[in-house]
Amino acid sequence: MSDYPVARTVAELETTVQRYGEEAYAAAEAEAHHKKLRAQRILRAKAEGAGAVSLCETIAEADDAVADAYLARLTTAAVADASKQRIVSLREKIGAQRSWLADQRAADTLHAQVRP
Repeated sequence: MSDYPVARTVAELETTVQRYGEEAYAAAEAEAHHKKLRAQRILRAKAEGAGAVSLCETIAEADDAVADAYLARLTTAAVADASKQRIVSLREKIGAQRSWLADQRAADTLHAQVRP
């Protein structure tokens, strides 16, 4: 193992962090869109005479556009979460690689000192 695996892992981490920022933004947009559609549908149901707020909420949840927005919200959040977990994993991998390299340098130093 050389320093190159660490460099490759660091580059992958940088790419993943960049992608996570974009994915987190998309997840926030999807959440806002879902909440907006749901609220609009609740208000429309109330205006149509649905009565109780709980009934209006049920009508909103059954609406296809609201359901699609909710699915998009969950999907984008899951993608962002996967990237976040990948970032944690890559950071741990970098630490392990650096530790391994330090051990190898220490072993090389020890071997160099033992030689007559």
